[in-house]
Amino acid sequence: MRPLLALLLAGLAGCVAAPGAVEPVIDLGERRCDAAPMLQGALPLPARTGTALDGRDGPVTFDFDLGAPCIRQVGERAGLYAPFRLPDGHGEVMLTVRSVPLGRTLLAPRVRLLDASGREVWRVEADGFLFRGQGLTALVRLRPEEVFVVVGSSPVMAGQGFDRLQTDVRTQVIPIGVGVVMMPVGSEATRQMMFSHNGRVVLETRPMDTATIAR
Repeated sequence: MRPLLALLLAGLAGCVAAPGAVEPVIDLGERRCDAAPMLQGALPLPARTGTALDGRDGPVTFDFDLGAPCIRQVGERAGLYAPFRLPDGHGEVMLTVRSVPLGRTLLAPRVRLLDASGREVWRVEADGFLFRGQGLTALVRLRPEEVFVVVGSSPVMAGQGFDRLQTDVRTQVIPIGVGVVMMPVGSEATRQMMFSHNGRVVLETRPMDTATIAR
């Protein structure tokens, strides 16, 4: 088995590809999983928005696939996960976690916040996320004692299907005499989606504001 850090870096390497259609993974079967998150290889989150892990401007993007580590806690089925280390001395800042669709696949997200000892102090399940556009978003106020954020898939939600209305709006240029008229045109269609273990998440931290938060 490859080291945890190598697995996580492999997930980050996949984030440069453009979003595309991937088949949803709805069951991890009986694969061997960790009983608790392994935090030794936790990837650092930037101290401010605009400093990404790969050196480019922008938030941190992570793709979950079957190469990610899994966790199986008492009374639950297995789920994938990825640990991140919060900025040292972050104080009270906002953490944004977005689950972004890849085709009809949407990661069923779960977020755990842990202290320095690995003890869970807060959790946001998939039902604590809100749809914004085609993806799911949670805003979480970080507290000083929280050191790690573990993002993963919810085994409770994975495999559930749902429909989302997809709107396509564009501008059409219509010549009229010596001029033109810009006319918005568009279409709507219902898209069948699936909550899954695999998918794409985007994380970023920023100063606190008055936005709605998960706690």
